Amino acid sequence: VLAMTVVAVASGSEGAEVGAGLAALVGHIWPVYVGFKGGRGTAPGWGGLLMLSPIAGGIATLVGASFVGISRYVSLGSLTAASSGAITLIILSAVGSEPAAYMWYGIIGAPIVIIKHRDNIQRLLAGRERKIGQAAETGAGRAKPTAA
Repeated sequence: VLAMTVVAVASGSEGAEVGAGLAALVGHIWPVYVGFKGGRGTAPGWGGLLMLSPIAGGIATLVGASFVGISRYVSLGSLTAASSGAITLIILSAVGSEPAAYMWYGIIGAPIVIIKHRDNIQRLLAGRERKIGQAAETGAGRAKPTAA
């Protein structure tokens, strides 16, 4: 959000603002200083979406939180939030409610986030993805000991 705000104020260009958001997303996923191994981009993607379009960000939040609440799969919430936010942003941009340049954030950013979740998608399809509150398996399929 800070990068996007600085660029928006300094340049006044919606395209530069989108570029700053995508750069922050890419920098989070592939950070130079830790061997290009970072996160999956959900948090910076969501922050950038909220910055560009509070409406698209709000819809992504509602959809993602609903999926997490119902399914207890955080990854499913992240995937549906990224998808619904991108679709909403693209539609809002296409009909003129948001600047046309903003649609590129949805077109480029959401697929990156989704691709970074490919192992989660495979586990969801195989029925092996952990739910909120479910113990992680260690070793030969045993649950981790919990602190009492």
